[in-house]
Amino acid sequence: MIAPSHCPFPDQVSHILNELENRKQGRGLPDVWLEFALDRQHCPELMQALEERDLIHKIRYDYFFSTQTFVLRMASRPHEHVVEEVREDWFTEVKGVVRKGGPAADLAAKIMKGGSTSTSCNELKGMEYGRHSPDISFYYDKEVESPRVVVEISYTQNKKELKNLAHEYLVGSDGKVTAMVGIDIGNTYHEASFEIWRADLTMQTNGKPKQIARRTFYNQFRDEHGLHANNPDTHFQLELSDFVGPTEYNIPIRLSSAALCAYIDTAKSLAEVIANLQPSPVRSGLDAGTPPHTPLEQLSPGREGQFQADEDEDEKREEMEDGWYEDEGEDEDDEG
Repeated sequence: MIAPSHCPFPDQVSHILNELENRKQGRGLPDVWLEFALDRQHCPELMQALEERDLIHKIRYDYFFSTQTFVLRMASRPHEHVVEEVREDWFTEVKGVVRKGGPAADLAAKIMKGGSTSTSCNELKGMEYGRHSPDISFYYDKEVESPRVVVEISYTQNKKELKNLAHEYLVGSDGKVTAMVGIDIGNTYHEASFEIWRADLTMQTNGKPKQIARRTFYNQFRDEHGLHANNPDTHFQLELSDFVGPTEYNIPIRLSSAALCAYIDTAKSLAEVIANLQPSPVRSGLDAGTPPHTPLEQLSPGREGQFQADEDEDEKREEMEDGWYEDEGEDEDDEG
C-alpha cells in the first residue's frame, strides 16, 4: 500500500475523500448514485489519492469527462440481487452452448464473466473518456483489458446516464465493447425496462463517418403496477458474436423477461424489509421534510459554498445517523 500523500488536495477532491471516510465510519449519505462535481484537471489527483488509500479497486465509481462529474455508486442488497441473478442467468446460457459441443462451444468456453471491475477508456482516447465500474461484464479469451459486453442495472434517477455510459463504453473503447445492456428497475420496483446499445456509424456534414452509440432495442417489460407486461415466454437476447466477435455461429444468448420480473419482485421485498429496519428519517440538525442530500444538478454556483460549509459542519457531529433519501428524478423521453 502506498503511503498517503501529505499534500493538500483541491476542495473537490477533499469533498469526495471526506464522503468515502464517512461511509467507512457508517455516516455516509445513503444514495445509491451520488454525484460530485470534479474538474478534469483534478481527476488524476483523485485517482492518486484513491490509490494511496488502497481504495481504487474497492469502490465502485464512474467519471464522466464530458460533464466533469464523479459518481460514487453505493451497492444495495436489492440491486445486487438483480445483478447476481442476471449475471448467472446469462452465463448459464453461455455454459449451455459449451455443453452442446462443436466449434461454437470452443468459442463460448473462452467467455469469462466479471463483476464491477473498473473499465478505463481514457488509455485509448486520451482524456476524452472516463473510467467506469459496470455492474456486470463479460470478457473473451485473454482480452482482459476491456470487456466485450457490459450490463448496467439502474434506478430511475440515474437512468438518464445510460446514454452517456453507452457512449463512453462503446465509442470510448474503439469498438472493443460491442454491446451495452441497460436494465432500469425503477425507484419503487414497479415499472422496469430493458434496452440494448451498440456502436454505429453516422455521416457528418463534412462527409466523414463518426462513431456513435445507438439504442437498438427497448422494451418496458414491467408496468406501473409491477406486473409483467410481456408474453410469458418472451426472452431478451444478445448473440454469441457480441461476446466473442464476428462468427458464423449466430447463436442467441437469452434472458427470460418473466424471470427478470421475478428478480425485481424479490428485490422489492428486500427493499421493504430493509426500509422497516431503517432508523428515523429525521437526521440530526435537519427537519423531517428536508432531504439529507441535495442532488448535484440542483446546486446553483451561489449555493455550493454554503453546501460545502454545511457538509463540514455535519462531519463534526458525532454518532450521526442518516435516514434513507431517494432522489425520484424524472425519466428521460424515450428515443426511438
